[in-house]
Amino acid sequence: EDSVFFDLGSGDGRVVIAAGLAGARAYGVEMDSTLVGVANQQRRRLPAVVRDRIHFSQGDMFQTDLSRATHVSIYLIQRYCDQLRPILETQLPDQALVACIGDSIVPPGVHAGWKLEASVPSFDFEISILRRLRES
Repeated sequence: EDSVFFDLGSGDGRVVIAAGLAGARAYGVEMDSTLVGVANQQRRRLPAVVRDRIHFSQGDMFQTDLSRATHVSIYLIQRYCDQLRPILETQLPDQALVACIGDSIVPPGVHAGWKLEASVPSFDFEISILRRLRES
């Protein structure tokens, strides 16, 4: 399987780089140009075989095409998660996985089209792994 990983709000790029090191084609989208510069500095230090799988861009995560994503990481405030939910539901392919904080993407009582795969304790919050299930 060819994994395509997106980190929305990728910051300094460490999560994107970890995904690239794990073998995914990895994309980070960040609006802060300084952080994109830091991420690209880190990327340039990697061997070419890994570096070529990792991409960072300064941009609006709400305008990012997620239609080929197999994995998405989201660590954002609730307001942004609420704005992203319909985009994820429209664009993500069937079976794509989303890692997020708790119920930030799928609030309690909203389960149509999503399956909770795992909930992992992390510091003072839980990370939810959700699978997107497209209706047939």
